[in-house]
Amino acid sequence: MEKLPLKIRNELREFRSVQEKLIQHYQSENNNEMTYLVRWSILEKLVKTVATEYRRNLLLKSLQDWLAHVKKGDPKPSEIPNTVIELKTLPKRNDFITYLDYYGLNGQGIWKVMDSSGKHRRHRNELAHTGKKFINYFLYRLLSADMEKLTEKVFTKIESNKSIKSRPRKKRAPFK
Repeated sequence: MEKLPLKIRNELREFRSVQEKLIQHYQSENNNEMTYLVRWSILEKLVKTVATEYRRNLLLKSLQDWLAHVKKGDPKPSEIPNTVIELKTLPKRNDFITYLDYYGLNGQGIWKVMDSSGKHRRHRNELAHTGKKFINYFLYRLLSADMEKLTEKVFTKIESNKSIKSRPRKKRAPFK
């Protein structure tokens, strides 16, 4: 497990701080829908930022392998480097989990919330694309609480920069 660079941890903290102020504002206005969307944005920003950092590291490693091949005659790398670093959309499931787990950020847990076929994402999409309000306040509280707990757990890890303990996972080579 690698540590997230300080610059990225600070960027995520700052973003969360701004979003938490928005959450308080929307809660004071009893605007459950916007509160939910802002909570979602914190997790989405986290995933895209971490994925970008992971992909940047993959590219650096790949370029180093190619330079070693050209300069020193090391064996030719088998893969052409992917130069697309920044993601505009959420990564696919396996990449998503790999990227977050590499930094000890509970990829599987965050995937359960962000999964496109899951209840959290379905409600997020209804709110964002149709403006449809929550009819069931209990459901809103349940979904929102899930995201709040997960966000708190992940940011506690980011603050301490230690791994979140979850079920043991098979070790993978970080970069190939």
